[in-house]
Amino acid sequence: MKQQKKDNSKRSWNKYEAEQYYIESKDLISLRDLASIAGRGTTTVFKWSKAGNWVSKREKYWAELNKKTREKTISRVSDVWSKEAEELATEHLEHHKKFRKLAEMLLDTAISIASNSEDPIEVFRKLKTGDLNHISQISERAVKGERDSVGLHLAIDPNAAIRLIESMGYVIIDPSEPVDSRVIGADLN
Repeated sequence: MKQQKKDNSKRSWNKYEAEQYYIESKDLISLRDLASIAGRGTTTVFKWSKAGNWVSKREKYWAELNKKTREKTISRVSDVWSKEAEELATEHLEHHKKFRKLAEMLLDTAISIASNSEDPIEVFRKLKTGDLNHISQISERAVKGERDSVGLHLAIDPNAAIRLIESMGYVIIDPSEPVDSRVIGADLN
């Protein structure tokens, strides 16, 4: 609502105009100031306010408006964070895929050299244990990173999923248990 001071030379405001202005006024105008702006007597405006419960209506109006504003802000921020988290997870996944491909390439090269040799076992013996260990570590870490990037670790390990859910403040309920004892990890006493 556009807020302008009412010109007293024009008609006086009715009760509904005064109430709306009082409730929605951003500067939280006093009833005395409202009476002056509305071209009405202070006693009249005070009576209207008391009868219509304007003070409570204004508090409720602004509380609701602030709540909606917070919810929209949280929703917008949440959307931005979700998009950024999705982009980051995708980047991590691609990063881990590159390392897995590197490990595959190194292992394939070693196998290729061995298969072209007269004595493939001798070729693998000549490889340093540390080199094979590094290839194995690269591969293992890359695969783990890929699983974690897409949340597969939560499907593989239900306890990890439960820990994650509980860390968010939720309580896991076992539907097969009686109602009074089925909350896992919750103190019901």
